[in-house]
Amino acid sequence: EFDKDIVFIVKSVTHPHTIKYLQKNNRAFILVSTYASFIQYLKLDYFGYFNMGFSVAHMNFLLTIHLKYKNIILIGQD
Repeated sequence: EFDKDIVFIVKSVTHPHTIKYLQKNNRAFILVSTYASFIQYLKLDYFGYFNMGFSVAHMNFLLTIHLKYKNIILIGQD
């Protein structure tokens, strides 16, 4: 249960089994989507938007800057 207190940040293009695993194991996660006109059309301004770039590496770099963490572990594949 090493991952029980981790908040997973997952791009919307992830494999559906990833989300099923997180839900099945009651893990906290945030699903983020690449910028698109459709996202603006939904008008979810209340929740805010996150400029994340086009790669997982770029998204994680920007995330660490926005969160202002000193220590962060990035696990993934680009």
